[in-house]
Amino acid sequence: MGDNHIDLIVAGEYAAPEDVAALLHLDLAQPIVVVLQHSETTAPYDSYDQMKATLLAVAASGIQAVMVTCALMLVMAASFKRSRSSL
Repeated sequence: MGDNHIDLIVAGEYAAPEDVAALLHLDLAQPIVVVLQHSETTAPYDSYDQMKATLLAVAASGIQAVMVTCALMLVMAASFKRSRSSL
């Protein structure tokens, strides 16, 4: 149980903040919100409304945000592998 991505973090196998910021067009001098949401599994039909409320709140904050999704994890993993292979 748990998140095996934590093992990579503990091992120091992650991209530099500057590389991630460049890939995602983030300004490291400004606050960043990381959005990670798992819908309530006992109410699957409410997941759209739950996510919509979250995204509207994040957008209203005016703070740059990163939405963590499976697709983003794949992009980051591919980018990390490319950068490691060029070392």
